[in-house]
Amino acid sequence: MATPVNIIGSRNSNRAKVTKFGQLVTAPLQYSTPVSVELDVINTAFNLLTPASGQSVVITDIIVSADRNVSTTTPANIVIYQALEADLLLPDKTIVRPQLVRSGNASYIGLNMIVDEGKWVNARTDDVGVLVTIMFYLVPQDLV
Repeated sequence: MATPVNIIGSRNSNRAKVTKFGQLVTAPLQYSTPVSVELDVINTAFNLLTPASGQSVVITDIIVSADRNVSTTTPANIVIYQALEADLLLPDKTIVRPQLVRSGNASYIGLNMIVDEGKWVNARTDDVGVLVTIMFYLVPQDLV
């Protein structure tokens, strides 16, 4: 008879997990890798992340900022999304949609969000001068 047990960190309340292979995971499987892309052309798909064969992408953080080229009154509309191809403007699934004026920023920290298998992560804007930094790590698909 199995006894249900939860192992939880005392400082951060993180829960330990067991993979489908019975491995006990008590910390992130990898450290995050940052990618920064400047969205400097209106209504163009900018590729942030490429699907990796046999790997799942886990997004940990997204930071979006608008530089001095963006209006102080009319916000830049930014869409970060999953797509079926690297240059596709149409989202398969929207991740975040910040609206930023000049010098504005939006931070999405501690996401731990998995990207659908085989999907690209793209960004587009209706203004110039937007910088997107995305942090992620890869996990073998057989662990998720």
